[in-house]
Amino acid sequence: MTNKIPVEWVPLDLPASDSGERPGSSVVTWEKIDLPNDAIQRDLAPSVKERLDRFPESFQKKAERAWEMIGKLETNPEIACEDPEIKTFIRQLAASGLIGGVHMREETSALWPDAPRAVDCLPTWLQKSFLQKKRLKSETSPLNRQQQGEVSARFETLMGDLPYKDRPHGRYFELSACARTSPQPRQYKYYVEGTKLDEVLQSGTLEKAVKILQHLGIGLECKLFEGERLVIYGKGDIAQADKFLDVLAAYGISGRGPAQDVWELTQETEGLLQERVAYSNDQALGDGGKLPERLDYPLKKYSPEAFTEWYLKVCAFTGKSPTEPYRTSFVYALGEKVDQVQPNIRAEAEALTGYPIVFAKRRME
Repeated sequence: MTNKIPVEWVPLDLPASDSGERPGSSVVTWEKIDLPNDAIQRDLAPSVKERLDRFPESFQKKAERAWEMIGKLETNPEIACEDPEIKTFIRQLAASGLIGGVHMREETSALWPDAPRAVDCLPTWLQKSFLQKKRLKSETSPLNRQQQGEVSARFETLMGDLPYKDRPHGRYFELSACARTSPQPRQYKYYVEGTKLDEVLQSGTLEKAVKILQHLGIGLECKLFEGERLVIYGKGDIAQADKFLDVLAAYGISGRGPAQDVWELTQETEGLLQERVAYSNDQALGDGGKLPERLDYPLKKYSPEAFTEWYLKVCAFTGKSPTEPYRTSFVYALGEKVDQVQPNIRAEAEALTGYPIVFAKRRME
């Protein structure tokens, strides 16, 4: 089901006024970030700030905080990664295709002798040896074809007679019914994968957790992807995902999330906004190769400044939060037609999505 509201468009690249503000944009005055290491550039590069001042204030503050966290990691990664906020940041970035692709280069370096080594391209705190030592990378492993078949059979048994709907991307089972209480872009998903999924299906702990979640009335549906990735979709607001996570933790079920897909508002017909998913969470972070090539990891030798500029560019393109890339920071409203601002349209669009809106002809690249 789609939701529509009337709209007239505001361009992202409107000329600045004498005060430096752009109509329809939040502008923040950037101040120096007091990093603990004098060897690291203390302020974001002017080219980065110029791009970011077109985005909501909340996004800019998250960008500042991400730069602070990277500064701490550069100074003492062993200590910095004990901070829960920084640990979440590393875990989510390390699990992404953006970084996984660089790890793959290291694994296949013998086939590409002229290619730069991954250890020269990534910060210490995202290298495989550090992630494994600090247990910041998923401990699950992929399944072989036989195991995938066994997981699929156990999953079908667990689902039993639960109602389901067949959609373009798979069969979705309704674990527990619940009326939608928040905008769709604010809902969340959670992944249980590989050997960990096989383990919780065989042990029966997933079945026990599902019964508790059903009893608590937490609205959920799920699908099995390619025989080894269980995706659980929360119908409530991501801000209330803690109860869901607590139940999983109580039964020793670990995975990735909560995460959010990338939504956008587009002009499908004259004067109307329609919301749709532009990228899944994993696609937005590099899996599947759907992002523009210019957003691929470009570094041949690591520097904190260059790494941060690239990372913030990806976040600005997707609307992901710089401090927690599994979460949404803002939503794009895209269209070629640009007219004067319609009264209250920003408030209506933000009510529809639950997030700040960036009006643009196309995503920032």
